[in-house]
Amino acid sequence: MTRLGGDSDSAALQIELQECRRLLEQLTGEAHTNERKWERMLERQEEILRASTLAQLLSVLTAGFKRSFGLEAVQLLIDDPAHEIRHLLEAGDSQLEDPAAVRFVDSLIGLSPQFVSLRRVWLGGYMSADHGLLFADGRSLRSLAFLPLRRHEKLVGVLCFGSADEQRFHRRLNTSFFQHLASIATIAFENACNRERVVQSSLSDYLTGWRNRRYLNVRLREELARARRLGTEVSCLMVDVDHFKIVNDLHGHAVGDAVLREVASRIEAKIRESDTAVRFGGDEFVLLLPDASMDGAVRLAERIERAVEPPLALAGLPSFKVTVSIGAAALRVSREAADLRDLAERLLMAADEALYDAKQAGRACVRSRHVTL
Repeated sequence: MTRLGGDSDSAALQIELQECRRLLEQLTGEAHTNERKWERMLERQEEILRASTLAQLLSVLTAGFKRSFGLEAVQLLIDDPAHEIRHLLEAGDSQLEDPAAVRFVDSLIGLSPQFVSLRRVWLGGYMSADHGLLFADGRSLRSLAFLPLRRHEKLVGVLCFGSADEQRFHRRLNTSFFQHLASIATIAFENACNRERVVQSSLSDYLTGWRNRRYLNVRLREELARARRLGTEVSCLMVDVDHFKIVNDLHGHAVGDAVLREVASRIEAKIRESDTAVRFGGDEFVLLLPDASMDGAVRLAERIERAVEPPLALAGLPSFKVTVSIGAAALRVSREAADLRDLAERLLMAADEALYDAKQAGRACVRSRHVTL
């Protein structure tokens, strides 16, 4: 009986050991899985932190994450009722890798019921009735993850992951990894927006919202380099508000500022999106016109002159007329041109000389000069 009891105890011990080995293997596997997840999270975190512009960051959060996580869809929704963020993005130099993956909306709440109280990561199945507005084409999606981007108790955006695997984002999944990712993404997004605000303020004129002379110096060389590569022309208009000192002397600087803003607004209504409008200083404006001949520049100058002529109606003042004098210059950049800085100076100098000609001719007119090479 003792021997039989011993055999029974031994068998039970063997079963217990096998169960322990199974649990150990399971725990080891889970540890390795968690370690790989942590490594991937650190890699994604590094990608986020390496982004140097707003466009690069948004590309990492969308196209980058779609590749990294092997997802069918990634959509970033950004609450932007004042259109400030999209303007910061448009003003930057870099482009989104997948523009369709970033969507700016005036309100997040109307897009999905979950967004009303979305404070932490939400995981669950795709339902067309609830999620049909989130993705351009969600027919292949079976499970979703919503990562809320919250700052100061406000939902500023939602990063939406979509998978064709219905088990990819099930409700029982641990969300700590995604929650950490959402926190890092939120902080990086706010920092990127703040950086863009600082950059744009250093390159923009506070009064008109146009670019400033510092930006023109950079943009001129870029457009001249492009023209050299393509063998095209670059034109420039220098616009001066006639007798602006009299406006300031008669009505004060506040009215003078209002006049400059109105003139800038009328000019802006006549130029192309590809043109660069700059407040050069005081009452002078410069328009940089890529792919524009001298004839095209002069025609634009004449349209601007006519647009400014109608009397200005400013609050508390009788309407009065303002005119502008405009100098136009153009050059065709040869592929052999080496000194772009010199070409930029020559183009501006020619436009300035043409502006002087317009003033000497009695103002309120357009004059032109070709660049002497």
